[in-house]
Amino acid sequence: MKTMILLNHLGFGEENYEILSDVNKIASDTIEEVSVAVNDVSTKVIEVNTAVTNIAEISCFQNGVLIATNLVNAAQILTAHTSSAKLLYLWDLDWMHALFDYEWMYNVLTNDKLKIIVRSESHRDAVLNLCNKEPIGVIQDFSLEKIWNLL
Repeated sequence: MKTMILLNHLGFGEENYEILSDVNKIASDTIEEVSVAVNDVSTKVIEVNTAVTNIAEISCFQNGVLIATNLVNAAQILTAHTSSAKLLYLWDLDWMHALFDYEWMYNVLTNDKLKIIVRSESHRDAVLNLCNKEPIGVIQDFSLEKIWNLL
């Protein structure tokens, strides 16, 4: 399935390592079209075996799946005028580590155009408590194949 994943950067971190490892596996094992868009160009945690573009390219991405991994990136994909499905793979509970305007956060999470996948049942409960929106699934370790199966 044609997919673009939006990351803040390609630098060191568990999130980037896990996501980029899965992207590399998909790129080497299948003919699926997978790319990565970043907000900040940085040193790569691992070599990326697919296209890496700037965030400005998300509006050009049509007829696929746009995946954000945090609230800010989710807001960015929601503003993109594209025919692609919009998905938030909620890697972490961003609002537990930084201040967010509640109304802005609520509007992002409850947007009808955005589907949400979480990493654990406790994340699912937190999303339900915050905005009363049921995630479409729980996937503990990032896997594009599992995500595609949920859609």
